[in-house]
Amino acid sequence: MRILGIDLGTKTMGLAITDNTQTIVSGISNFEFKKNDFKQCYNKIQQIINLYKNEIEKIVIGHPLTITGQKNSWTLQVEKFCNELSLLHTNISVVLNDERFSTVKTIDFLKYELDLKMSKIKKIKDKMSAVTILNDYLEKVKHKNSKNT
Repeated sequence: MRILGIDLGTKTMGLAITDNTQTIVSGISNFEFKKNDFKQCYNKIQQIINLYKNEIEKIVIGHPLTITGQKNSWTLQVEKFCNELSLLHTNISVVLNDERFSTVKTIDFLKYELDLKMSKIKKIKDKMSAVTILNDYLEKVKHKNSKNT
C-alpha cells in the first residue's frame, strides 16, 4: 500500500507518493490553484486516489508549525483541510507531520547538492517539499518501530 504526501500552500500544492513497500518516495505534481480554493485541491487528490486504484492507505500532510512549535492562522487552515479530507476519505488515514524546515531543506538540497538554478527550483520545490515531508514521516515511523523491537 502507498502513502500520499502533501505540501499545502495558499496557491500551490506539492504531491509525492511512496512505492508499494513505502520505501521510495517520488514527487508527482506541483499543483497550482486559485488562492485558498481548496476544493480544487480535494479534486486533484481524488484524481490521484483514482489513478492509484485504492492503493493509497494514508495521506500525510505537512503541519506548518512556527519555529518554536506554535500554531498560527495557516496551521489552523491546514488542520481544517486535513479534517475535511478525512471526512471525504473515511477509508484513508489522514495525518499531519511537522514540516518545519522542509522547504529550507528542500531548497538547500536542490541548490547546493544538485546545483539547480532558482528558476528551476521554483518549478519543482512544492513537490520536492512533499517528498521531504513524506520521507521525514517514514523516518519517524521507522525510528518508532525500531525502538519498539
